[in-house]
Amino acid sequence: MHWLSDSLRGRITQAVEQPFNVLSKEAKSLLIKLHGEVFSSSLCRTCENEQILAYIKLTRLKQNDFIMEVSTKYRFKKAFKGSTISMAAKRWIITAETLTDEQGEYLMEQGHPAIEAVKAKKATKKGE
Repeated sequence: MHWLSDSLRGRITQAVEQPFNVLSKEAKSLLIKLHGEVFSSSLCRTCENEQILAYIKLTRLKQNDFIMEVSTKYRFKKAFKGSTISMAAKRWIITAETLTDEQGEYLMEQGHPAIEAVKAKKATKKGE
Protein backbone atom coordinates (compact mmCIF):
# COMPACT_ATOMS: atom_id res chain seq x y z
CA MET A 1 0.00 0.00 0.00
CA HIS A 2 2.98 2.27 -0.42
CA TRP A 3 1.21 4.19 -3.18
CA LEU A 4 -1.71 5.13 -0.90
CA SER A 5 -1.67 8.19 1.33
CA ASP A 6 -1.22 7.58 5.05
CA SER A 7 -4.73 8.91 5.65
CA LEU A 8 -6.35 6.53 3.14
CA ARG A 9 -4.23 3.62 4.37
CA GLY A 10 -5.39 4.29 7.93
CA ARG A 11 -9.05 4.51 6.91
CA ILE A 12 -8.81 1.18 5.03
CA THR A 13 -7.09 -0.52 7.96
CA GLN A 14 -9.78 0.72 10.34
CA ALA A 15 -12.62 -0.27 7.96
CA VAL A 16 -11.54 -3.91 7.62
CA GLU A 17 -10.29 -4.65 11.13
CA GLN A 18 -13.59 -6.35 12.09
CA PRO A 19 -15.22 -9.33 10.35
CA PHE A 20 -17.72 -8.27 7.69
CA ASN A 21 -20.72 -9.83 9.45
CA VAL A 22 -20.39 -7.51 12.48
CA LEU A 23 -20.04 -4.25 10.54
CA SER A 24 -22.83 -1.67 10.76
CA LYS A 25 -24.70 -0.39 7.69
CA GLU A 26 -22.63 2.79 7.83
CA ALA A 27 -19.37 0.84 7.97
CA LYS A 28 -20.44 -1.25 4.97
CA SER A 29 -21.25 1.92 3.03
CA LEU A 30 -17.81 3.22 3.95
CA LEU A 31 -16.29 0.09 2.38
CA ILE A 32 -17.94 1.03 -0.93
CA LYS A 33 -16.69 4.61 -0.64
CA LEU A 34 -13.13 3.51 0.11
CA HIS A 35 -13.22 0.98 -2.73
CA GLY A 36 -14.27 3.80 -5.05
CA GLU A 37 -11.39 6.00 -3.87
CA VAL A 38 -8.79 3.26 -4.34
CA PHE A 39 -10.06 1.56 -7.50
CA SER A 40 -12.12 4.36 -9.11
CA SER A 41 -15.20 2.15 -8.93
CA SER A 42 -18.86 2.96 -8.50
CA LEU A 43 -20.30 -0.01 -6.62
CA CYS A 44 -23.82 0.02 -5.18
CA ARG A 45 -23.71 1.26 -1.56
CA THR A 46 -26.65 -0.90 -0.44
CA CYS A 47 -25.94 -4.17 -2.33
CA GLU A 48 -24.50 -6.70 0.11
CA ASN A 49 -22.63 -8.62 -2.62
CA GLU A 50 -20.82 -5.46 -3.66
CA GLN A 51 -20.10 -4.58 -0.03
CA ILE A 52 -18.57 -8.04 0.39
CA LEU A 53 -16.51 -7.57 -2.78
CA ALA A 54 -15.23 -4.22 -1.49
CA TYR A 55 -14.38 -5.79 1.89
CA ILE A 56 -12.45 -8.62 0.23
CA LYS A 57 -10.46 -6.35 -2.05
CA LEU A 58 -9.66 -3.83 0.69
CA THR A 59 -8.65 -6.62 3.10
CA ARG A 60 -6.31 -8.10 0.50
CA LEU A 61 -4.90 -4.69 -0.24
CA LYS A 62 -4.27 -4.12 3.45
CA GLN A 63 -2.52 -7.47 3.75
CA ASN A 64 -0.40 -6.68 0.69
CA ASP A 65 -1.58 -9.83 -1.03
CA PHE A 66 -4.07 -8.19 -3.36
CA ILE A 67 -2.37 -9.83 -6.31
CA MET A 68 -3.49 -13.31 -5.21
CA GLU A 69 -4.64 -15.18 -8.26
CA VAL A 70 -8.00 -16.87 -8.61
CA SER A 71 -7.75 -20.64 -8.28
CA THR A 72 -6.96 -22.76 -11.31
CA LYS A 73 -7.23 -26.00 -9.31
CA TYR A 74 -10.66 -25.55 -7.67
CA ARG A 75 -14.00 -23.99 -8.53
CA PHE A 76 -17.55 -23.61 -7.28
CA LYS A 77 -19.93 -26.33 -8.48
CA LYS A 78 -22.51 -25.07 -10.97
CA ALA A 79 -25.30 -25.23 -8.38
CA PHE A 80 -23.32 -22.85 -6.13
CA LYS A 81 -22.03 -20.32 -8.73
CA GLY A 82 -23.72 -17.24 -7.18
CA SER A 83 -23.06 -18.30 -3.60
CA THR A 84 -20.80 -16.83 -0.96
CA ILE A 85 -18.86 -18.92 1.54
CA SER A 86 -18.13 -17.19 4.83
CA MET A 87 -15.52 -18.75 7.08
CA ALA A 88 -15.27 -16.72 10.28
CA ALA A 89 -12.42 -18.82 11.70
CA LYS A 90 -10.19 -17.91 8.75
CA ARG A 91 -11.78 -14.48 8.07
CA TRP A 92 -12.62 -15.55 4.52
CA ILE A 93 -15.57 -14.43 2.47
CA ILE A 94 -15.28 -16.37 -0.76
CA THR A 95 -17.10 -16.11 -4.07
CA ALA A 96 -16.52 -17.96 -7.34
CA GLU A 97 -14.55 -14.92 -8.54
CA THR A 98 -12.27 -14.74 -5.48
CA LEU A 99 -11.59 -18.40 -4.66
CA THR A 100 -7.84 -19.04 -4.35
CA ASP A 101 -5.96 -22.35 -4.53
CA GLU A 102 -5.27 -22.21 -0.78
CA GLN A 103 -8.95 -21.68 0.03
CA GLY A 104 -10.06 -24.37 -2.44
CA GLU A 105 -7.65 -26.90 -0.98
CA TYR A 106 -8.80 -26.15 2.57
CA LEU A 107 -12.50 -26.35 1.65
CA MET A 108 -11.98 -29.64 -0.21
CA GLU A 109 -10.21 -31.09 2.84
CA GLN A 110 -13.19 -30.00 4.96
CA GLY A 111 -15.60 -31.67 2.50
CA HIS A 112 -17.39 -28.43 1.62
CA PRO A 113 -20.26 -29.26 -0.80
CA ALA A 114 -19.82 -26.14 -2.99
CA ILE A 115 -16.23 -26.79 -4.11
CA GLU A 116 -14.87 -29.20 -6.67
CA ALA A 117 -11.46 -29.83 -8.21
CA VAL A 118 -10.93 -28.68 -11.78
CA LYS A 119 -10.27 -31.64 -14.04
CA ALA A 120 -6.98 -31.41 -15.87
CA LYS A 121 -7.22 -31.20 -19.64
CA LYS A 122 -5.49 -34.01 -21.48
CA ALA A 123 -2.49 -32.94 -23.47
CA THR A 124 -2.83 -33.69 -27.15
CA LYS A 125 0.06 -35.00 -29.17
CA LYS A 126 0.96 -33.53 -32.54
CA GLY A 127 -0.63 -35.40 -35.38
CA GLU A 128 -3.61 -36.72 -33.42
